[in-house]
Amino acid sequence: MSASKNAYISLFLKKFIVSKKKRNNLIRKIKSILHILWLLSVMLVVLVFAFWVASYAEGILTKTIIIFSIILFFQGIFAVILLVYTWNNPLKYFKKKRHFPYENPFYSFTAMIPAHHEEEVIAKTIKSIDAIDYPENKKQIFILINKKDNAPTINEAKKVIAKLKKKNIKLIVFGGKPGKSEGLNIGLNKSSKDIVTIFDAEDRVHPDLFKAVNTIFVREGADVVQSGVQLMTFEKDWYSLFNVLEYYFWFKSSLHFFAESNAVPLGGNTVFFRRHLMQKIGGWDTDCLTEDADVGIRLSTLGINTSIFYDEELATREQTPPSIASFIKQRTRWNQGFMQIFFKGDWMRLHSFRQKLFMLYVLLWPFVQAVLFFFIPIFLVSSFFIKMPIALSLISFLPLYILFIFGVFSNLAIYDFTKRYNRKYSFWLIPKIFLMIIPFQMLLGISALRAMYRQMFGQLNWEKTEHLKVNDNLTH
Repeated sequence: MSASKNAYISLFLKKFIVSKKKRNNLIRKIKSILHILWLLSVMLVVLVFAFWVASYAEGILTKTIIIFSIILFFQGIFAVILLVYTWNNPLKYFKKKRHFPYENPFYSFTAMIPAHHEEEVIAKTIKSIDAIDYPENKKQIFILINKKDNAPTINEAKKVIAKLKKKNIKLIVFGGKPGKSEGLNIGLNKSSKDIVTIFDAEDRVHPDLFKAVNTIFVREGADVVQSGVQLMTFEKDWYSLFNVLEYYFWFKSSLHFFAESNAVPLGGNTVFFRRHLMQKIGGWDTDCLTEDADVGIRLSTLGINTSIFYDEELATREQTPPSIASFIKQRTRWNQGFMQIFFKGDWMRLHSFRQKLFMLYVLLWPFVQAVLFFFIPIFLVSSFFIKMPIALSLISFLPLYILFIFGVFSNLAIYDFTKRYNRKYSFWLIPKIFLMIIPFQMLLGISALRAMYRQMFGQLNWEKTEHLKVNDNLTH
């Protein structure tokens, strides 16, 4: 809603409500109601169009396929836009002068490493973050471990801290329920630096990362900087290839799109916050399974300036989940967290209709994945056994066209990824992507359905993503 419209509403309400605070609160409620009506109108237009086209089909199954094909087509177009958003303007989004040459160190950093059952990887991660090239008096490192059932991880952390002999590295052991947020809030309260950031226990961090992020804060006046995170082990398992591409597209392209609207579902690590802003919103929500996206939305309601920063050389490197079961658990947690955020309703406090619409797309994505789990096999079977007019048949194939486009862009992206990260490219990746794209969608669907089940029956426990010993090929 424009400022002029706000002024007209304010003048009108001034006649009836004297208190400026009450008027502003009422204006916000009116805007929220109008935005909800806009959202419903957009959805209604798509649904009416889909039902109108489906009215020319015969049989309930055929009509249903046509309706879902049209809806998924519109969703798919937006998904493709997110994939290639930054490649349309590479000079704007990938210019080196954003962070280079580096500015003199101005901001100080607290790096927090929450760890749970991470005895295999925690030592190398602490060493990697300690090796960041930045003045020692301007950085501190907190290793945050819940004391329950974590003795091996605590012992490994103590050993490496004793070897490093640094006063600015501290092990913080705490009680309470397991989960990332509890430890992060404790670390936030103990931090004495300007900027707080998070790293996962298996991360490999570039030595120049703080220099680059400091430069972004200084030059752009950012409140939050989301730096790149990149999975590396694309050759490990068939699903790992798509997992790596998801991160590549998300951090290199999609997040820039959301940042343009000042509504950003932040990632879980290598994200840098001004400490006073995190204190202002009360830290991380300990009940939310995707505390990172939740924080991003709550900060966005304050109208903050979020900078997205992706540079292949400086991106934090991670490994993919070691098994399909581990991958499904991770995605279940993410999907359930998005559901929690949706029902929690903080996204409704975003200021513009555009922000609400884009955030609604993200938060409802688990439901789309659940629908795809049932739609894909039904569509594949019906395409062979159900006869329909040619025009309707072409319409029913709309999601398949989008899937083909996604396969093309995925092949281009994995080639780009291997060249930029100096990895070996194989032409066998081309058929592999096209053959395994549907099985991967089914994996995502299983995760979404599992998340819906857990949410319905109140299963809110944190399911940890397993991390095996990190390979040396993750290093920069």
